[in-house]
Amino acid sequence: MSHIHVPAMYPFPAIDFPEDIPQLRNLAHYLKVLGDRGLCHPMCLQLDGLNHNAHLFFLDLISEAIGTFGYITSWANLKHGISKNEASKFRPEYAYHISRSIYEQIGD
Repeated sequence: MSHIHVPAMYPFPAIDFPEDIPQLRNLAHYLKVLGDRGLCHPMCLQLDGLNHNAHLFFLDLISEAIGTFGYITSWANLKHGISKNEASKFRPEYAYHISRSIYEQIGD
């Protein structure tokens, strides 16, 4: 199965997504919405409020990327030594980063 690879963006990890174009297009749309909102709240919670399918798709794959950590901010804290609060400020930019990377790779 082919994958879409989203490279890491400091302070957050790279993510690999299965090449499921409808799911990827849906997720990219809602991640762009999160980026536009500019909120520092947990991305999975924000996605769940917007689109449950995008939330479930993202949750499974970000969980693989961060392992046993519950949040990307916890992962960033361990990997880069920045506070969870400081790491949370990168969430909107990370949402845009993932969205742009998906759109570029699926040709949208």
